Amino acid sequence: MKKKTKIIIALAVAASGTLILGACGDLSRYPEYAEEGYKITICYDANGGNIAGRANSRIVDTYHIDVAKKGVKLIAPDDFEHRDDMPVDRMGYFLTGWYETRELRTDESGQPVDEYGVLCSESGREQGYIYSGLWDFENDIYTFEGDDYEYEQGTYTKTLYAGWIPEFAYEAYGENEKGEWELLGSYSYNPLLVDGSTLAVPQWDEKTGAMDYGNFPSPRNKTFLKAYSDSAKTIPTEVFENHGEYDVETGVSKNSVTKCYVDWREGTWFRITKAEQFIDHFTMNGCYEIGADLDFGELSWNFGASTFGGTILGNGHKFRNITVQQTNMNDNRGGIFGSLNENAVLQNIGFENAVYNLEAASRIQGAEFGFLTGHLSEQAKLENVTLDGEFRIGKDVYLPRRGEGYTLGIISGNLLSGGISAENVRLVPDETFTASLNEATGEITIAYA
Repeated sequence: MKKKTKIIIALAVAASGTLILGACGDLSRYPEYAEEGYKITICYDANGGNIAGRANSRIVDTYHIDVAKKGVKLIAPDDFEHRDDMPVDRMGYFLTGWYETRELRTDESGQPVDEYGVLCSESGREQGYIYSGLWDFENDIYTFEGDDYEYEQGTYTKTLYAGWIPEFAYEAYGENEKGEWELLGSYSYNPLLVDGSTLAVPQWDEKTGAMDYGNFPSPRNKTFLKAYSDSAKTIPTEVFENHGEYDVETGVSKNSVTKCYVDWREGTWFRITKAEQFIDHFTMNGCYEIGADLDFGELSWNFGASTFGGTILGNGHKFRNITVQQTNMNDNRGGIFGSLNENAVLQNIGFENAVYNLEAASRIQGAEFGFLTGHLSEQAKLENVTLDGEFRIGKDVYLPRRGEGYTLGIISGNLLSGGISAENVRLVPDETFTASLNEATGEITIAYA
């Protein structure tokens, strides 16, 4: 018979919130072991962690009492020699070792503190532990003292507790509508594996036009502007430092969290200087600062049926040589943009030498097609937008029936035009048709030639 066996004990959480044994954690399942002297039990308590993927678990190694009297070298649960598929882990924590004793953590006045060393009354978190008796698996020898050991069900000869420390972290804060700082995201790391002593603030990537956050927290639908070391925003910074320390002997840490106070801009922003960047990053709600004239001549513009609700700040620049091919008879919106919804913002931007080729149009009631957009929301904000190019009407376009079907507009299909100039948009119908423009309304009417 082997001198050592392993038993995995899973802990389950009962409805009452107390911990109960979900599997027998003693030798009652193996009575012959105790009867034959294999009754010295060394328990490894995961202490909130996982062993072999099992939450809140324990491993129990059993030894023959004669062997234990002579002394045995214990093997850590995550040691390859113990078993190669027994990883010990805990999400958001790192393991400092296995300890003989754990005690609830308090401050100098005896008040309960959490695992970050903060008063529980302030943090609202549970009380943490402080450890002692770190077991040295390389050099320490466990020796059973005594002539015999009377095994009792549910008890262990010795228990070692896993010591967990929360991963070190950077927390990014932003001001809410009340002017209060609120946590928007965090980046955590294991200091045993990663040197996270510094964290650079995000920078614009000139190649892609996107903000490069690296490991810096990036909240949803917000873009970094500026960072500060203090909540009063008096100390701008380009690099944050984490001064966290941990003590292996006690399994506790201090100063492990660095707070980053950040000015954020609403929306996911890009700085665009090349047409390829705009094509790569186009999304319904994207926000774009244009830093140069963009030539789309060799690129496919596939947004002629898409809804746009983001922001384009043109800064006086041009979008040149856009070509839109409207060929799907099922599309009921069409233009350079299919629709500009209530959130859309276009400012100080020109569309130059653009071509909108309406080759097929849906005859569904309410379908709308325009040079800039099929449908323009009344709430959209358009300012100093200029249009130049050709509105081509293909031979396969069906005439709308009187009083129903689609509408055509020189700017928008629903005939709104606020803040937009279309003086240089030319109508180019196929020879099958004639096209006329109502200067007052912007509506285009076509008829058979």
